[in-house]
Amino acid sequence: MTSRALAVAFALLFTALGCGNKQDATPPPSTPPETKATTTPAQSAEPPPEPPKPKGKPFEVSNTCKDVITISVGDPAAASSGRRTIAPSGSVEVERDSEGNQVIAIMKENNTPLGPTVHVTRGMKRVEIGRSCSTLNAQ
Repeated sequence: MTSRALAVAFALLFTALGCGNKQDATPPPSTPPETKATTTPAQSAEPPPEPPKPKGKPFEVSNTCKDVITISVGDPAAASSGRRTIAPSGSVEVERDSEGNQVIAIMKENNTPLGPTVHVTRGMKRVEIGRSCSTLNAQ
């Protein structure tokens, strides 16, 4: 064998061995049988959930009263309604519901509405608490 043939054979041997680029001989882990899906998408009983409707722009509730005022955001009788506190001459931004509307009420200290509620609709941009601390004016 010539030195050239020996060099080629030696190069092929190193290439075949991988020159230290040894691959892991263990196979990748397989999924256990109990975690495999047993239904196909056509057999699924639930339709995919609808994406949430986009909310409208928030609106501002400002306080022209000399007292700190607590308002209810949403139906004041519902436990899920939120409460916000507004300082004198202060304001807060309030999110609308999925239809672009919202209900606002001034709350008494005993967590009951002080007067009638205001139903804010899409076209309204601002609600003002009056100087008397008991009126709401939607604009």
